[in-house]
Amino acid sequence: MTDTTKIEKENEQGLTNEFQQEIKGNSLTKDAWKRLKKNRMAVISIMVIALYAILSLAAPILPIHTHTKIILEHQNLRPSLTKTAGELLLEKKDLELFAFATKQAVTTTPEQKAALKKMQPNQQFDFYYDLGKEMGTVSLSASDQRIFDNLKEKVEIELLFDIKTLYYIDAAGDSKALNKLDVPKTAEALSLLTGTSAEDILNRTHKEANEQIRKELQIENENITAEELDLLLTTHLNAMRESVYNRYLKENLDGKIVNFAIDFAQQELDEVVKAGDVEFPLKTTLHMADYFTFKVEASKKHERIYIFGTDYVGRDMLARIIYGGQISIAIGFIGTITSVLIGTILGALAGYIGGKTDYLIMRVVDVLYGLPYMLMVIILMAVFGRNILNLFFALAIISWLTVARVVRGQIISLKNSEFVEAAQSMGASTWRIVFKHLVPNSLGVIIVFSTLRVPAFIMLESFLSFLGLGVSAPYASWGSLIGDAVEGMNLFPWRLLFPAMAMSLFLFAMNFLGDGLRDAFDPQSKNQL
Repeated sequence: MTDTTKIEKENEQGLTNEFQQEIKGNSLTKDAWKRLKKNRMAVISIMVIALYAILSLAAPILPIHTHTKIILEHQNLRPSLTKTAGELLLEKKDLELFAFATKQAVTTTPEQKAALKKMQPNQQFDFYYDLGKEMGTVSLSASDQRIFDNLKEKVEIELLFDIKTLYYIDAAGDSKALNKLDVPKTAEALSLLTGTSAEDILNRTHKEANEQIRKELQIENENITAEELDLLLTTHLNAMRESVYNRYLKENLDGKIVNFAIDFAQQELDEVVKAGDVEFPLKTTLHMADYFTFKVEASKKHERIYIFGTDYVGRDMLARIIYGGQISIAIGFIGTITSVLIGTILGALAGYIGGKTDYLIMRVVDVLYGLPYMLMVIILMAVFGRNILNLFFALAIISWLTVARVVRGQIISLKNSEFVEAAQSMGASTWRIVFKHLVPNSLGVIIVFSTLRVPAFIMLESFLSFLGLGVSAPYASWGSLIGDAVEGMNLFPWRLLFPAMAMSLFLFAMNFLGDGLRDAFDPQSKNQL
């Protein structure tokens, strides 16, 4: 057997001891994973975090309602696993009408009046409703009964439309999707529906777009005077790119045409629904005014079931919580990754190079530590505006300080090790020694610190949202959902309960995972199982 063949055979078999037993290599990571698997709470936390990640990523394909769809009739509906929105609406209306009828027909005692003053409005309705049912003599008036019957008929036939791609057919017979038309062509299409000239439509649309931009500037500059706002609007319009301004015009024109399509579909399909024997969702193609064709998918508006209830404008709380999780988890992980990356680079360089570099970086850290953290974040958000990217930037730019100190201390404890001296003797560069040898050996501490920073970022975003400086509509985060729910927490507790539970469970899971990783990466830990 040649030497080459012998070496290949040994490589295939692996390393063995004198008893021909295979020697398996080990590392800190493998050893940490073995210890982590023994920590039951950490394993459960990993499963919970994985479930949250799957739900957030798969939100667009999940069988849930659209999180941005506003249905004003469905405001503040309570959670239900079986009852549809229509059934809840009828219950709610029956309660209100019967309670009002009881209030008009019954004279309450002084004790009852005193008790009623301490009740919330919904509790007063329940009181009068129960009182009327106990008496058995209260009934709805003819007008109230008519109101209830009209609502019942509306619940049975009212539809919710989802307009698919809308096509415009021009005079030459060419068909083109509405979203592919330019502004003049879109105005021409709208003029065929309204009977107004395209020029008049464009003039009115320009005015409406300018007014929309004016309102946006007014929101951003709350204390500005009317004259200053007019001057700011002129400056802003002159500096705005034509493509951006055309986007305002296009959204305005497209919205009007879509509204025409919805009204047309409502008229066309109402008769079909009243005739009965219709299967939902109803999918069909409609032709409007010989110039438009579009596919529409209709479903009964009030047959929706809201497992977590609805918010103050009738949006599904389950969908809002899942999509809010996307924002909150993204803020937690992106903010953590950004701050850890900045802190690791600066802390590692300060710890290894030392001298003036260490002094300069640490003095910057000390100065920033002396500034109020949340005040700095609030100022950055106020200066740069409320949007998600600015929120990521504001949270991450200040939060790398502790990471830098932790990594610096870890690098200082390792830089005189034998493997560093060996790398130096072989002529390795500073960057290679720091990021190829020292940082990987500090990875355990960095990972543990990172898992504990994610909940901190989510809590910070929640605090900012509570102050009105966080995520703005139509987007939502767990923090903004909780902030919106606080005012009505007594009347509609589910609006606060469910997002708070979702956020709390994720924060607990991240904290338990962080504790588990800390114990797993520390062989000397006293908390090992």
